[in-house]
Amino acid sequence: MNRCPITYEPCGTAKYSAKGLKMIAPKLIGLNDLPYTASELRREAANRAKKLSIQGVQPKLSASISVVEQEFKIVDQFGTYILKPQNDIFPV
Repeated sequence: MNRCPITYEPCGTAKYSAKGLKMIAPKLIGLNDLPYTASELRREAANRAKKLSIQGVQPKLSASISVVEQEFKIVDQFGTYILKPQNDIFPV
């Protein structure tokens, strides 16, 4: 039994609940994983850190959502979402 990482509601064998996906975008029916490993995401966040004006020590990435492709797109500017890569100190 999985829990949706957006709503924390049980979602059976699915990764996300329908309610959670709708919170991101009303027409979103699925969400593909980012095509990066955890270490690649951290590296990407470090490379783009100077382009973000979000304070804090934790690595962050700016992203927009593509409903058609059902995935987040990492962008340098004007993202709608902030993604925080998994910290290597705390395993998944």
